[in-house]
Amino acid sequence: MERHDLVIAGGGIVGTATALWARMRGLGVVLIDPARPEDGTAAGSAGVFASYSCLPINDPSIFRRLPGLLGGGQSPLRAAPLHLVREMRWHLAFLANCTKRRSRAIAGDLAWLLARADSGIDPLIAEADAGDLVVARGQVSVWTGARGADMAAAEVAAEAAHGMAVEALDPARLREMEPGLALEATGASFHPRARHLSDPGAFIARLRTRFEAMGGEVLRATVRAVREEAGGVRVETDAGALLAGHAVIASRRPSG
Repeated sequence: MERHDLVIAGGGIVGTATALWARMRGLGVVLIDPARPEDGTAAGSAGVFASYSCLPINDPSIFRRLPGLLGGGQSPLRAAPLHLVREMRWHLAFLANCTKRRSRAIAGDLAWLLARADSGIDPLIAEADAGDLVVARGQVSVWTGARGADMAAAEVAAEAAHGMAVEALDPARLREMEPGLALEATGASFHPRARHLSDPGAFIARLRTRFEAMGGEVLRATVRAVREEAGGVRVETDAGALLAGHAVIASRRPSG
């Protein structure tokens, strides 16, 4: 059985970008996914390169907002009671990371990673000749309600403290930038370096096409299990097994 340098389970943006990077470095790579590049998460993705987003969801305000999040009719949070019970350890660990000390530490770690994000994706954009799919117009965040201005100011200050490029917008500047905005905004910020994709599925397809043109292999199959073997791993799929020196899981955890 042929032994590959790297097998990647999952052909979304993470798996495909990893595959192209590895192939650019000369590794023998197999990318496994049962779907087309435009399916899966790409179909519902906003395609934002959120290199400014260093503030974690884990925040001390969670403790104050949690009752409203769990019971509010307009809340973005939905959790089935059985899931809450089954994953209680995860939920408790999440809350343990919502302290001020942990939240600041997480933000610092994210800022360090995000400062290097463009240097990670830009070579792939160039290699796949996908620059026409990247829109560089920045990103606006808008707050409404009585506390909107304070919340916007706090977020701008926190992001700026971590080295993010961010500007506070007053109502006049916001209306100038977004004249069609119907919301009655009470606070806003602008991230001038943010970019987004006009078509996330097409972008992934472009990366995958270049990966295959460089000799990378794409296998339309479902990964069933990944098991350690002497000196490497064995990847079980519904189309057979593969041996590799390393494996990357860029999808849901395989069964088995």
